Amino acid sequence: MTEYFEIRGGKKLKGEIDVRGSKNATTPILAATLLTKEECLISNLPLIEDVFRMLEILQSMGSEINWISERKISIKNKDIDPEKMDVEKVKMLRSS
Repeated sequence: MTEYFEIRGGKKLKGEIDVRGSKNATTPILAATLLTKEECLISNLPLIEDVFRMLEILQSMGSEINWISERKISIKNKDIDPEKMDVEKVKMLRSS
């Protein structure tokens, strides 16, 4: 079921809402950073075990990960070696 906001009325709306990141959206996004050597900035990270584990897996292969703020990171993948992947951590992932 799709969730949405239905707004009725003649008044203009203005503002922001904070949408929390989800684990099942975040882990594939983190994996997708391996497809480029460009710096990737990812915001709104959920601070949960599977996300931290995925970051450790990326680091084990050579990703450079820097925390910019509490929920924002920078990932650079220049010299990735899949042979160095921490397989035990991969087995522990529960993501979809």
